[in-house]
Amino acid sequence: GITVEGARQQLMGSGHCSAPHQIDYLNKALDRLVVTLRLMPQLGPDSRVLELGASPYFMTALLLHYFSAQLELANEPYWLQVDGGHVYMLNRKLGLEHHFDYKAFNIETEPFPYEDGSFETVIYCEMIEHLMHDPTHSLYEIHRVLKPGGHLILSTPNPFRLENTVK
Repeated sequence: GITVEGARQQLMGSGHCSAPHQIDYLNKALDRLVVTLRLMPQLGPDSRVLELGASPYFMTALLLHYFSAQLELANEPYWLQVDGGHVYMLNRKLGLEHHFDYKAFNIETEPFPYEDGSFETVIYCEMIEHLMHDPTHSLYEIHRVLKPGGHLILSTPNPFRLENTVK
């Protein structure tokens, strides 16, 4: 099964979880990541999963460990990676190495660069609350790229957490 301690072991020791701010984020987000993973439907090796807002790739690393599905990653564009880029993940502690590409596009205004009905599951976590306009476009595009009967896993931060209340 998927446990918090098992997920922590998968992520600690990886290059993308070594700086103090990354470890702090992981400590705050780990319970949420595990709950999200437990919501995932059964996925086979031919299943395609789209992870929107993949950076900082904690969920990506956990998906790679717990599921055999094919992952597609997407991030918002920024000035260095307008159309996308490449991510290299290394966990020396566990001897794991992953290479993958991601696409970059504006989920609020641009068509998603995927065919209709391409994915069994779309993961849309901790993003919708950051949208500056109307989230309708992103939800329309998610519906378009999901296969009939597909799954959308959407989450937002807990507004009642003390840190969020203070903000």
